[in-house]
Amino acid sequence: MMKSKIIRKSLFLLIMISASAMSQGAGISTYLDSLRVDSTLQMFEYATNKFVPKNEGGLTLGKAFAKDSSGEIGRLYYFAAYEALTGRPCDKVIDELTKRERFYLALDTAIKFLPSPLPSIGDSSAPIKVVAFVSGTCPVCKRTCSALYDAITGGNLRGKVFMTLKPAGQSDADPAMIAAAGLGDFWDYFTAWQAVHGEVDHKKILKVAAEIGFDKDQFEELMTTDSIRTIAADSRREALRDGMEYTPSIFINGRRYDSSSRVGWVIDAIDWEFSRISALSKKK
Repeated sequence: MMKSKIIRKSLFLLIMISASAMSQGAGISTYLDSLRVDSTLQMFEYATNKFVPKNEGGLTLGKAFAKDSSGEIGRLYYFAAYEALTGRPCDKVIDELTKRERFYLALDTAIKFLPSPLPSIGDSSAPIKVVAFVSGTCPVCKRTCSALYDAITGGNLRGKVFMTLKPAGQSDADPAMIAAAGLGDFWDYFTAWQAVHGEVDHKKILKVAAEIGFDKDQFEELMTTDSIRTIAADSRREALRDGMEYTPSIFINGRRYDSSSRVGWVIDAIDWEFSRISALSKKK
């Protein structure tokens, strides 16, 4: 019994390392004491022994992974480890697995979007189209979408993804994003916010705009015009109509991605969609 428990712990530690790497270390401590390993292992085993993936003949995730660790089963298994590591309750891990599997299996109908007032990034002919509704005051939006920007312009998503952001907040920060786009330097403005901490207010917006080279008075005048505010309000209404409940609200090839906003897992979902599309193309 003791030997079996040691083997299980050792295997789980390897799984946790892989899960942490896939999430790019997002929010996970590299130090785990014995007590936390035990409790996390219990949550992980509960989730993988309770969750029953579709198309696996009634097998639990744990048994399906033991049978074949490739495809979406392997991804779901490591995602379960990541979710257990974050300390989520067991039933919440099951809920997150359900949402992620729904995306992997392309069960939702794709949505068509209106043109965005913000510029896109990437190759317009790329097979993966990402639309992200963002708020100018949302730190997760800036962190996630700035990391995606880096991956699309010079990383492992280069040539695969065409990404469009759409304003969906209610503060001055959203007309400010549209103003930056109108003045021709949206992405520098957007990514500059990664280095800014604390509450986003009018004064801080103008400070960031000036730091990247905008004329502060011109920027303020543009962001406060009725036309810019109307465009921002229309974009938010579109986001709510399309089911936005929080930001960032990400859609991959028109289908809502309702899983972890940690950039490593967003990239995992994009990579899965790219593999799925490539496989379908080969069958034609």
